[in-house]
Amino acid sequence: MSAWDVIVVGGGPAGAAAARAATVAGARVLLVERDPRPREKICGEYLCPGAVERLRGLGLAHALRDARAAPLVGMRLFSPAGREVMTRFPAGRPGLSVRRSDLDPRLVALSGAQVLRGARVDRIAVEPDGVHVATARGEELVAAAVVGADGRHSIVATQAGLRLPPRGRPRAALHAYYESVTGSTHAGEMHLPGTGAYVGLNPGPDGLVNVTYVCDLAALGPAPKARAGELLDGALAVTRSLAARFAAARRASEVGVLAPLAVRARRVCAGRVLLAGDAAGFLDPLTGEGMFGAIVSGELAGRRAAALALEGAPAQGYARDYRRAFGAKPPLNRILQWLLRRPMLLEALGGRFTLRPHLGDTLMAVIGNIERPKELLRPRILLGLLA
Repeated sequence: MSAWDVIVVGGGPAGAAAARAATVAGARVLLVERDPRPREKICGEYLCPGAVERLRGLGLAHALRDARAAPLVGMRLFSPAGREVMTRFPAGRPGLSVRRSDLDPRLVALSGAQVLRGARVDRIAVEPDGVHVATARGEELVAAAVVGADGRHSIVATQAGLRLPPRGRPRAALHAYYESVTGSTHAGEMHLPGTGAYVGLNPGPDGLVNVTYVCDLAALGPAPKARAGELLDGALAVTRSLAARFAAARRASEVGVLAPLAVRARRVCAGRVLLAGDAAGFLDPLTGEGMFGAIVSGELAGRRAAALALEGAPAQGYARDYRRAFGAKPPLNRILQWLLRRPMLLEALGGRFTLRPHLGDTLMAVIGNIERPKELLRPRILLGLLA
């Protein structure tokens, strides 16, 4: 039986950030990843400026360079009528477009942890001597603390009794890569038809365009995967701001489906088990914060797990850290979700942003985790929106 200070389950950005933070704190860390080799993920592959800066703060900037990440100067927003609003990130603080199959293994390699690949965790149990982790191929591992960074279907969250069933209207994300898309620039894109659905585009470093379509799960019918390609191509063909640009485009990958999108956790930690990334909860990729949330929660969880292992500090401090990092964003995200089904308001906001570009830039700075949400409450911003 192997003994470690911290075991991190999951080799994505959350797991790599947790392992890095724990090793920097002096812990002996084992990272367990179920996939034997890197693979493509259903992901927008967008790093907001705040995520880029957190990776640099963790000493993981080399992974961004080696993965050929392409800079994004801002986001292009498209209203139901096809009105374009260009929002820009502050100079010198770009977002990045990067393939997860390139980025993830490089982050893990720089984490400082020992890595166990091709090992699916089957069971975890909290015992007096630590957390016992058993893999499907027979390894028996033990550590003082475990960080579950194993995604939306987290076995760690399930085994620790922390998972909750999703609530609200079920949503689905359809994802594929396209080639020969016209009109792309060095900016991400959000296309908002006002129906509750939306399309996100991210120009990749390899010339392909990463396309994600989010809609109500009911639109896919009883066999989601069978209808996914037809539904995705149809959505691109009828969206005003996209139809002409995709007229000659070709799908360069299979269509992946994530459904239902929402993930809930009872708590983000319990005893010696901490959750990070999607395992700790996920709502909707509208604001493109998936990787930011993964990196930040992973860093916080890894630091607290190391403190538990080395100093006996209670893991409950992680719950406070998590609330401080993310507590102000849910109200804004709920407002944005509400706006998705109100085309007249979306059109009016598009007009405001066209007349007053600083409003859109401020909103994007908040969504990109450069500024805090309270920036949107400044009188100058409120007056600009309501005038």
